[in-house]
Amino acid sequence: MTRLMRSQGYKPSWVTALVDRQGRFVARVPSPRGALASADLQAAMHRAREGWYRGKTLEGLDTYTAHKTSDLTGWTVGLAIPSDELNAAAYRASVYLVLGTLVSLLVALASAYWLSHYIAAPIGMLAQTARRIGREPRPAPLVMVKSDPHVQEVFEVASALEEAAASLQERELLRQREQQALLAADRAKDEFLAMLGHELRNPLSSIVASAHVLRLSKPGAAAALQAHEVIERQAQQMARLVEDLLDVSRLAMGKVTLLREQLDLAGLAERVLQSWQQARRSRAARIQASIASVWVHADRVRMEQILLNLLDNAEKFSAGNQRIFVQVRAEEGRAILRVRDEGQGIAPEEIPHIFKLFVQGPQSIERPQGGIGLGLTLVQRLAELHGGEVTVFSGGRGQGAAFTVRLPSVDAPVVSPSCAAPPFHPQARRILLVEDNEDGRRMMETMLTLEGHIVRTASTGEAAVQAALEWAPDIALIDIGLPDFDGHEVARRIRALTLPNAPKLIALSGFGQPGDLNSAYEAGFDLHLTKPVAPQFLHDVMSALTSKGKV
Repeated sequence: MTRLMRSQGYKPSWVTALVDRQGRFVARVPSPRGALASADLQAAMHRAREGWYRGKTLEGLDTYTAHKTSDLTGWTVGLAIPSDELNAAAYRASVYLVLGTLVSLLVALASAYWLSHYIAAPIGMLAQTARRIGREPRPAPLVMVKSDPHVQEVFEVASALEEAAASLQERELLRQREQQALLAADRAKDEFLAMLGHELRNPLSSIVASAHVLRLSKPGAAAALQAHEVIERQAQQMARLVEDLLDVSRLAMGKVTLLREQLDLAGLAERVLQSWQQARRSRAARIQASIASVWVHADRVRMEQILLNLLDNAEKFSAGNQRIFVQVRAEEGRAILRVRDEGQGIAPEEIPHIFKLFVQGPQSIERPQGGIGLGLTLVQRLAELHGGEVTVFSGGRGQGAAFTVRLPSVDAPVVSPSCAAPPFHPQARRILLVEDNEDGRRMMETMLTLEGHIVRTASTGEAAVQAALEWAPDIALIDIGLPDFDGHEVARRIRALTLPNAPKLIALSGFGQPGDLNSAYEAGFDLHLTKPVAPQFLHDVMSALTSKGKV
């Protein structure tokens, strides 16, 4: 047993022993000093079958001893290691543990520093970017993060922030553009209201002054005749202004209906020029016309409106002896209507905006040219409704301007001599005038009476129906807005009367939309006219109604 113990290769300072049940040595290295084991070993054997303790050997050496008792033989084996050796090993292990911990901490600190530089720094930059979003299109920290895309997640967050910044910037630009558009619209509204007030006050002032002249002058005097002309001219100007405003509204809502017919553009231009020159006798000599026959399928009234607006525009921006040229001709299957002037011209930067609503050339505070910027807009939109176009050319300021309307042309119709209309001989008619506005009713009654007609008036719908029943008029001019019931009901009740000759019914209204016309015809009217109605036009339509029937 001793040889077996020695063969284990324990250190010489270590003690190994094998003792029996009674604590006697069976074998021991080094050799025992006595037959019995030390008291510390025996006490440990009695305490537990295995374990360890700190005690002294037979030689008095302080050791740590591990022991175990065999279940088969009851013998106990013990191994004692000097405490100083074991303590030294524990000390070395502690030193190594502390050194390892310190090294681990240094490695951890270095890793943390690297991670902070590699991950935390980009995240901090992203935080700076988030605070700058909306103020800069592409913040500088974001550019730095995206330039080093080693951390995929950080790169994706940077990309998302960049998209968010671009979206916010785009929204901000859109908001600024909308704000600028609103400010521009508000300025345009203010300018338009100022222009409209100016254009309404001027003719009203002339009309008021002319009315006062009529009151002070003797009938037939030169001053009275001049006042009549001023009132008629200024009233027509106001009517044109109101009609232009209504036309712009109708065009914007798509409610303009064209009453097309085949017409000779040359004949229409000649008639318009003749009436325009008669109204402007002092400027008639400035007009030079070159007109050739060309037929179009168009609305006669709207074509007249196009030419009148172009003439008025040319006149506004011409002065002195500067001429106005009007040309009508055919060109490659198109009808050409051109109005050119030698006036103040148009600057190149203004040409793209010349057809926009309420746009006008520069004017001084006294606004000698007048207008509210509707005429050219109407010309363009009416030309487009006819399938045509309008263009403008100007060499610049002081070089005049030329407006050219191009419309699809059609073949001239074949008209036989038998189709010519027979001459009409005017005659007096019995006219029932239904109007609730006292001034309008009195002036209309006076006008119709001076033309030779027999007139009876009514201010309510009930009185109108009663007058029609008692008097049986040839024509009834009926206002739509009446105090008791409207003109449509008046028309229906008159149509329901049993009269020897059914009167011709003409609606007079301030409403002129297509729906208003349809409502009038459904109620039984023969014709719907929008106020104000020119006296000559009213005379013509009454003559046509009573001679041919419904128009």
